[in-house]
Amino acid sequence: MNELKSKWTRTEEEYGSVVRAIREGISFPPEKVAEVEGLCKEVEQILLVPGRFRQEATVRCRKTSPWVTIEELVGKETLQKVDEIVCFIMQSKDFVIGVYGMGGVGKTAILRNVYNRLLEYRALDVFWVDVPQDFSVYALQEAIANAVGLDNLSNEKDLKRRASLLCGHLKVKKRPILILDGLWMHFEVKDVGIPVGMGRLRLVVTTRSLDVCRMMLCQKQMKIELLKEEDSWRLFSRTRGFAGELSGEVGQIARSLLNRCSGLPLGIIEIATCTRGVKEHD
Repeated sequence: MNELKSKWTRTEEEYGSVVRAIREGISFPPEKVAEVEGLCKEVEQILLVPGRFRQEATVRCRKTSPWVTIEELVGKETLQKVDEIVCFIMQSKDFVIGVYGMGGVGKTAILRNVYNRLLEYRALDVFWVDVPQDFSVYALQEAIANAVGLDNLSNEKDLKRRASLLCGHLKVKKRPILILDGLWMHFEVKDVGIPVGMGRLRLVVTTRSLDVCRMMLCQKQMKIELLKEEDSWRLFSRTRGFAGELSGEVGQIARSLLNRCSGLPLGIIEIATCTRGVKEHD
């Protein structure tokens, strides 16, 4: 434990000097950069175990982003998808990952679970960004800057300079993972300032369109499927909560409505919510 603290303290000091040099435009000896990278890797191998040293450690590790509220997921396949995405992000060398599926299928719910899971890995810098509905490069830059703590980006109006500032800020993160949720159209990462392929940054996007994944040059594309019939009813029952079981004719009507949803979680939740006050004699 003391060895870990010593390595972390040394890494933090050396890493800080490199970061300051980069930000100030000062050249830095390549061998020093290599030394810091080596130290980072040693510490990461220890810290890349979720929850390790959570109680014992006094090592100062900054939590980069707040936890997000998550929904309890339904279905074995859905839970497996969370595990699959987390494992792929951690183990793959691919830089851009696309998660796609129709609207209301649960992409955001799944990725929120992935996001919170990744926050358990202390050696990662994980950031969640809701893509602006009124999309533009400027608006996306602003949203990312808010997520990663680049407070002075709004003072710069030139898109290229903003991209340079954002790129420089992301480059000095430890192992950054940037999740962009709700992407409607593709964009060029260099125009925004996301250093994909220039370091260890992983970009994860959610979108309704496989074409967007392809245009974003996603090296891995993961489709979120509809729920199976059994899981659809489980989600329906859970959403109704303490409203009680539906039987008889009302239950048949409810199942008929669920069949029309074809396993779409958003539709199932809406129907379940509307039937909370419905009883058999109604």
